[in-house]
Amino acid sequence: MLVVLGHRKAEIAANLEGAGAEAVENPRYQEGMLTSVQAGFAAAPPDTEWFVIALGDQPSLRPEVVSLLLAEAEAQQFAICNSKPLPLHTILVPSYHGRRGHPLFIHASLREEVGTLDPEVGLRELMQRHPEAIRHLVVTDEAVLADMDTPEDYQRELRRLGN
Repeated sequence: MLVVLGHRKAEIAANLEGAGAEAVENPRYQEGMLTSVQAGFAAAPPDTEWFVIALGDQPSLRPEVVSLLLAEAEAQQFAICNSKPLPLHTILVPSYHGRRGHPLFIHASLREEVGTLDPEVGLRELMQRHPEAIRHLVVTDEAVLADMDTPEDYQRELRRLGN
């Protein structure tokens, strides 16, 4: 597993020691979140089949959601490898009440294209280019939409976690 770091990278990297994660530095982190995605894609082993774009500030994300996405990625990979005549989806997105959430799964066939995306637009550009490639997996957990960007978000997550 790769963890892409930018702001406060040394402090975060120290906390990753012994966790089985490899820290990857993004020197362009100030240009936007897409540059972290691009750094992770570039650093991943060449035989990577799927990329998981998980936000570091989603403490309420449930393992069941990730398991659902993993199962769908495995089904898609089987279809891709065996040339099955199914509608192949190379972008997997959890969806809650019609809104896209995280984590995203992106197939390696899009790896080079992700590297060319505009950081100001982000992964939205990829989804706009390939709407037919998106598979929305409906989930019943709104935590796929919730991350922590403000002190109010932090307080909301504390309440959600029962603290």
